[in-house]
Formats: sequence, structure tokens, C-alpha cells
Amino acid sequence: MRRTRAHITEERGFTLVEVLVVVLIIPILAGIAIPSFLGQREKAHDPQAKSAVRNAAATIELFHTEAGTYAGADGATLREMEPSLEEVADANLTVAPNGTVGYTLAVRQAETGNVFTITKVSGVSSHTCTTAGEAGCPSSGEW
Repeated sequence: MRRTRAHITEERGFTLVEVLVVVLIIPILAGIAIPSFLGQREKAHDPQAKSAVRNAAATIELFHTEAGTYAGADGATLREMEPSLEEVADANLTVAPNGTVGYTLAVRQAETGNVFTITKVSGVSSHTCTTAGEAGCPSSGEW
């Protein structure tokens, strides 16, 4: 019993200084972590738009194989051919066919405002984005 009483009297709580240090450290860590988290969240939205424009490019190539031209391809036609494009709203998918020479496809990511574009002219493709160095758009502006 004496041991128990001696053990109880030896226990002590946190000092005021220890509590203040913890209270000061937590907001500093939160100030570092929250902006980083929000930046990662923006980056997570952009792959969806990149995937959609790639799917649209594959679909317009299929349209070209069947029709012999890119002319006549539009958002509605591509959505009819590729159901996964249904998730991309009309305002976010732009299709600009250029006869038999090529096309320009653009998908705007609504959350970040990034526009991811695939342009094909005479067999040469380029992939660009509008907000270079932000979210999922590399600093070069090409992805």
C-alpha cells in the first residue's frame, strides 16, 4: 500500500511551458501542411481532364479511320462513339477537325481551369496545357 501511495504522489501533469509549446507548434505544422494538401488536391483533378482528351483523341482517330476524314467530328459524335466522354460537359470539350490534315481537341478541367489540348497536324501531335507550372500542368506547358 505504501508503494502505491508513493507512486501516486510521484505522478505529475504537464507543466504550463510544455502545454504552451505544443499549442504553438500545432498551428505552425498546420500552416505548412494545409497549403501543400490543397496543391495536391488541384493536381489530382487534372489527370481526369488529360485522360478525357486522350480518349477523345483515340475516338477521333477511330472516326477518321471509318470516315476517311476528320471533318464532321464533333463533341456529340465523339460521345456517341465513346461513352466515357459523356462525363465531359459540352462546355469542357472542344473539337476542331481540320479536314483530312488533323484536329485540335481541348478539355477544360472545371476545378482548376487548366485546358489540356492535343493538336495533330499532318501526323505530328502536340500536347499543351494553359497554366504552365501550376497544378497538373508542367512548367514547360507541354504534357
